[in-house]
Amino acid sequence: MEATRFPLQLLSAGPFPRFESKSAEPTSGLTSPGPTIKLNLRFSTFGSPIAVTKTKALAILVIVVGTLLFVRTVYFPPLPPWEQFHRNGLTALRQGNHDEAQRQFQAALKEADAFPMDDWRRTLTLGNLAESYRAQGKFSEAEPHFLRALEIDEQVYGPDHPNVAAHLNNLAGNYLALGKLAEAEPLLKRAWMIWESKLGPDNELVQFARKRYIDLLNEMGRTEEADRLGAGLQPPSP
Repeated sequence: MEATRFPLQLLSAGPFPRFESKSAEPTSGLTSPGPTIKLNLRFSTFGSPIAVTKTKALAILVIVVGTLLFVRTVYFPPLPPWEQFHRNGLTALRQGNHDEAQRQFQAALKEADAFPMDDWRRTLTLGNLAESYRAQGKFSEAEPHFLRALEIDEQVYGPDHPNVAAHLNNLAGNYLALGKLAEAEPLLKRAWMIWESKLGPDNELVQFARKRYIDLLNEMGRTEEADRLGAGLQPPSP
């Protein structure tokens, strides 16, 4: 197929050619020397100018779209399923769409359950799924997910790991919301003591856990123990 040509038609020749312009205005009565060159841009082969323009536009569009898809595939690959589900769940949770958050976290948990037991994504997903229930006031539905996350990290890291203390604290908070003070008390105490042993007594997290435990003791009417702790004394060993 012969390529489209754009022939130049020279109307005259000379050493100083110039392009003819209809809009040109004479300046000071001077004229440029030499002949005029007129450009003939009519297509000399098949197709009308409009048809060729559409064809070129379509070709350019295909090239641009193909380039964008290539860049996206190479430099912005799709997220793995767990990460996509988990990210969607966090977005829905921030937006207050708790039902959608639960659907996304449950899908993420299904992916995470195929990971090795010590993979942190499983307990993270369980914790966020539990939080999505707790944000709705569905504390009973949240409880088994908090419990499972605690059990997994106890097996993986041992009973005295800071991650375990975090799960204990979360589960205790859920029990407090249900009014189960007696169930929450040993969990808060254990979380506080784990953090203190790992982080030291002056750590802000440790101070927070200590105060929370003292407040619970006062709420339960165990004011003598609360006063001892408030005075800086250690609680008696269980």
